[in-house]
Amino acid sequence: MMFTLPLPVPVNEAYKVGRGHLYKSKEAKEWEEEAGYKLLAQNKGKTMLEGSVYVGLAFFFPDSMKDIDGGIKPVLDLLQRLRVYKNDRQVDHLNVQKFLDKKNPRLEVEVEKLS
Repeated sequence: MMFTLPLPVPVNEAYKVGRGHLYKSKEAKEWEEEAGYKLLAQNKGKTMLEGSVYVGLAFFFPDSMKDIDGGIKPVLDLLQRLRVYKNDRQVDHLNVQKFLDKKNPRLEVEVEKLS
């Protein structure tokens, strides 16, 4: 399965602290909603993967100053929440790449069942 999603909010911008509690930022919630709709539209009719899975993430950033690791967890969590797979513990192989694309920043996601 292949999905094209907007770039996730970096992890250091995804959470805020207020009154002694940690909560998701407005930007993180907005990304979850937008990416969720796009993922659902691209995943219609597909069944949830069971067993070991491979996930490939290709981040296409608008500049080279972005960290490659900041968007991994939100994406894996989104794939679980929207039932691409049952649990992100199923991910036994994760490949993450970083590219530069000033004109079309995005995240390309590949998810496959491992045999």
